[in-house]
Amino acid sequence: MERRLLEDAALRGEHIDRDGKGWTPPEFTDDDPPFMRAVWEREVRAEHDEWMAERQRKAQPRRDRAYRKEASRRARMAGAEREAVSRQEIIKRDNATCYLCGRVCSDADIHLDHIIPLAKGGSHTADNLAVACATCNVRKGTTLTTRRPSALS
Repeated sequence: MERRLLEDAALRGEHIDRDGKGWTPPEFTDDDPPFMRAVWEREVRAEHDEWMAERQRKAQPRRDRAYRKEASRRARMAGAEREAVSRQEIIKRDNATCYLCGRVCSDADIHLDHIIPLAKGGSHTADNLAVACATCNVRKGTTLTTRRPSALS
């Protein structure tokens, strides 16, 4: 949502800097060559994409900690076997590809799914976790599946 707002602002000729404060560039007139506006918009988009990538890199450790804490709590409540699992290692192992539908997932769409759900006696270990897109993971719920990620086959 925030990215769309920033892109829309860039297309309107506004610039939103890293502090969230904006400035408006000089007005373009009919006398200005049309390529000037296109060049400026390209520069703003490149700067914005770089800023978003930096922001996501900084947010990743927080997501990993939150995931480990919640997954460990759920496994403890279910009385399941647990081990320290790195979210990034599972994503790298599975090439960020959903094991249920085969689609390559964006970072925001990635869920780690317990192949054998904790509710059905599964463990919270690396060999029972796989990348699933949000849609497939929610649809699967606590049902059992015979599908396995290719990295574990």
